[in-house]
Order: sequence, then C-alpha cells, then structure tokens
Amino acid sequence: MIIYGDNLIRICFESLLKIVLKNHSISDYTINRMNLKNIDNDLLVSSDMIFFAGGGLFGLSYLNFYQYLDRITQIANEHHILVIFSSMGVNNMDITSETEDKLVNILKRKCIKAVSVREYEGLFCKYAADTSLEINSVCDPACWSEYIYHFDAISSKKL
Repeated sequence: MIIYGDNLIRICFESLLKIVLKNHSISDYTINRMNLKNIDNDLLVSSDMIFFAGGGLFGLSYLNFYQYLDRITQIANEHHILVIFSSMGVNNMDITSETEDKLVNILKRKCIKAVSVREYEGLFCKYAADTSLEINSVCDPACWSEYIYHFDAISSKKL
C-alpha cells in the first residue's frame, strides 16, 4: 500500500492505520511512501491499495494537486488498485469549471472505494453525485498529534 499526505498528516494517519491493522490482526503488510509529484509507476502498479491520508490534496489552486491525483487514480483504475481518500480538503483559491470537472471525473473512477472529508462536505457530495460513494466528515488525522507524539508527557514537564 502507498500513503500520500503532508508529513504531519501522513505520520498521524499511518500511526492510526497501524493500530487499526493490529486490532484486526493484520500483520503482513508493507507501507510505502511516494512523493505525490514524483509518480513511480512501478511502485504504484505493485501496490494493492493506495491511501490519500488527507489534507488539501483536492486542491483547486495554484498547487494543481488534482493533476497528480488524476494520473495516480488513472493508473490505479487501469490496474484495479483500490484507492481511499481520507479526510480530504479543498484549497479553492482558483476554482474553475475545468478543475471541478477533473475532480468529478476522478471520483467516478471504479478504483475509488471510500472518501471522507475534513471540510466542505456539501461540495464533495456535489462532486460525487453521480457515484455510489458515501461522503462522510471526519477530523484531520493531525488532530491525533497529541497522542502520536505524546504531547501530554511533554507538556507536563512545563517547557
């Protein structure tokens, strides 16, 4: 499996994922990390699942993340690799009908199996209207930072 997301979100998501896998007695897995903008075709096609761990990756902005999501999900779709979008956000600075259409088409791909969002649930529901996807709101994985990094132990030392 491959996990995408900014570092804090990715680290928190990965830690939570490991707990879930352990709780389900799943121990035979490998987690690979790949830079969103440096798509490794071989790594993608050798994966059985791709997680987008959250953040503004559905960026309708100058960052153009949707272009990378489009390419990655095209590859996943061609190779029947499951894709899960977790706690996604939208950076809607330069929204155009072209970028909206790209996001709608990404969500229509058969490889997309689940989508949860951290913001703009109504907008994502609109984008997924022609799919069977159920859009749910969740917190950003970084909300778990306190537990992942044990901030309670650090703060008790009165830095």
